[in-house]
Amino acid sequence: MHHSPLSAHACRGQAALALLLTLCGAALLLLPRPSAQGPAVAETRTRAALAEAREALLGYAAAYPDRVNAAFGPGYLPCPARDGRGVASPACAQATGSTRGRLPWHTLRTNDLRDASGAGLWYALSESHRYNPKTEPLNAATAVALEVDGVPAVAVVIAPGAALAGQARNRVDDPRSFLEGGNADDDVARYASDAGNDRLAVITARDLRRVIAARALAELARGLRRWAARHGDRYPWLVPLATPAGTPQVGLRRGWLPVHHFDGATPQPFVSAASPRWALHGVRIGGDTASPLLSEECLRRMPCRTPGGGLVALDGTAQCVWGDPAVTSAPRTQLRCAWTAAARIAGVAYDYALDIALDDADGDVPVRGPDAFGPRRRAVEAHGFAPRGGRPALRITITARAASGVPATVVIEGTAATTGLFAIDDLRYDVDVDAGELPAWLVRNGWHRHIAFAYAPCAAGGACLALERRDAQGGMHSAGAARAVLIAAGAPANDAVEPSAWFGEANRAALATGLTPFRTAPPRPGADDVVHVVEWAR
Repeated sequence: MHHSPLSAHACRGQAALALLLTLCGAALLLLPRPSAQGPAVAETRTRAALAEAREALLGYAAAYPDRVNAAFGPGYLPCPARDGRGVASPACAQATGSTRGRLPWHTLRTNDLRDASGAGLWYALSESHRYNPKTEPLNAATAVALEVDGVPAVAVVIAPGAALAGQARNRVDDPRSFLEGGNADDDVARYASDAGNDRLAVITARDLRRVIAARALAELARGLRRWAARHGDRYPWLVPLATPAGTPQVGLRRGWLPVHHFDGATPQPFVSAASPRWALHGVRIGGDTASPLLSEECLRRMPCRTPGGGLVALDGTAQCVWGDPAVTSAPRTQLRCAWTAAARIAGVAYDYALDIALDDADGDVPVRGPDAFGPRRRAVEAHGFAPRGGRPALRITITARAASGVPATVVIEGTAATTGLFAIDDLRYDVDVDAGELPAWLVRNGWHRHIAFAYAPCAAGGACLALERRDAQGGMHSAGAARAVLIAAGAPANDAVEPSAWFGEANRAALATGLTPFRTAPPRPGADDVVHVVEWAR
């Protein structure tokens, strides 16, 4: 039999095919086995979805005043969704089990996040941080009502994984069709990471506390920088750490911020300096109740000429301060006022009453900045006989003899005879919420009593505040120097009643003396302070 020889072209084709088969075989040997590759890839995809959901929840909590309601501060989380559409329920409660449900991905502005099996994520939160109904105040001391593996948590995101035996996933709202063990039972306050094939991403109380503390610190720092720019590069005098409800002390540069929050429904005097216009009322010539009264018409066109030929007159304004600025122990229930008389009644005794109406509305009164003698003070103007807009008023009767003349200084005390009720307090606040210097939610949630402020006179040649940071190996390193810092306390210790005791040991010492460094990265476990630089040393 005759065989024709192969062409050169055919030979080359067979050789190429043989080489290709050899290379493919080698490549297959190098690839990992499917049993080893599949679970690893699936786990990575699931963990990525959980991490994205966790970050979205933290971002929502930090931006709550901007995204949802400016009247409330950061830290609030949405309620779970009732189905896979991802829209948060308008309200939820642990008592009804509605604090557990589907991840509200649409409300969080993420994609429809799913694990490697294709199942949508589940979500549970502590009702202490739900957005409706709200817990107030919400701050570092707020207790949580959720546990994951026995650790207090604010929220947990759960990836269900593939359906296990007995799980029929035709009911999207039934946790038993997706979750296992304690994660699916009626106790919506406790979860475990070892239940079936569930995978968890947890937001602990500490995680969220640091996020919302950072937001509060940033807002306070901006407010303080604006405040200093308007007051000659000065920061406010502070309230002692030992007396959070006290008043600012001249010269104190380490303590709580003196914050004013005016409640319009309950007007209260809040100034430490006032310039009211006075109105005389009920002036009698003779010194007893049988003596005739000078007419109101006469008194209104001061000076008023009396029947005896004398004049009764006061100038249009008087200067008043709460207490006595020269005496730090002056009673806090005193309003001290001084004015001058244009003329006096000669030869007879007389009495008179003063009507004072204080207008304590924000934004319409002059302000005196802080100085070496006192904190920032407001000057309040009175308006005639009657209080304006329901503001508090005071009437007091004073008797004087001709020999003594009209007194240059009168002390009005809370125990004096009055025809109206007027609370006189030394409420000297420097940082004003209603004037827009700080967001109202900072005071509403009590952050001004969880964040201390410290600043140094280094701009005038004094020593600045030293900062230090602990590295991963435990070594301490200088972190520079600052003129002003804010320090947010961590979670309250069980035996600590006063917020000043919540700070770490190093920062407590720095706040007490100003001589030791502030620690920007405290050791763990223990102190959980967050230090924020308001102004670096120049």
